[in-house]
Amino acid sequence: METELLKIFTNIPLAGAIALVSYFLIKDVLAPLVRYFVNKRNGVSTDMEKRINQVQHNDLHEINRRLDVLDANDIRMEERMNKLSEDISWLKAKVNGKSV
Repeated sequence: METELLKIFTNIPLAGAIALVSYFLIKDVLAPLVRYFVNKRNGVSTDMEKRINQVQHNDLHEINRRLDVLDANDIRMEERMNKLSEDISWLKAKVNGKSV
């Protein structure tokens, strides 16, 4: 295995070696640096705790607020349905009382 790797590396032309080194240099060194500086310039945090807190305090509060509004609407609609049900029962009793 080692001899095959040595043969591969000794038989690579200079342009191939430069391309291989350049690829790993760009992939492992330059890309993370560029990503870091772009994120820093745009205000994107790489800190996971900060991201979690941002989701908890912004998104979850908005979702909870919307759920509270939906719950209040459900209660209001249920009360209205009960009132309409009572009105319908009263009307039925009135109609049945008149026809009898």
